[in-house]
Amino acid sequence: AWVAHPVNAIALILFIFLSVYHMVIGMQVIVEDYIEKAGTKIGLLILNTFIGLALAATGGFAVLYIAFGG
Repeated sequence: AWVAHPVNAIALILFIFLSVYHMVIGMQVIVEDYIEKAGTKIGLLILNTFIGLALAATGGFAVLYIAFGG
């Protein structure tokens, strides 16, 4: 019921997006600092970005699904 309120749903979606963005930036710093091979570094950075997008999309979809009574 709490998520069904529009203001709460928007706040929760923003929280999810910002949390995932924070995670992506943190993992990017770790990969850049500790991975030496260029190919591995690029691959991990791309994977990091796609995993972040997938998590944000899944979280946003889940909140919207709950908010619209799915």
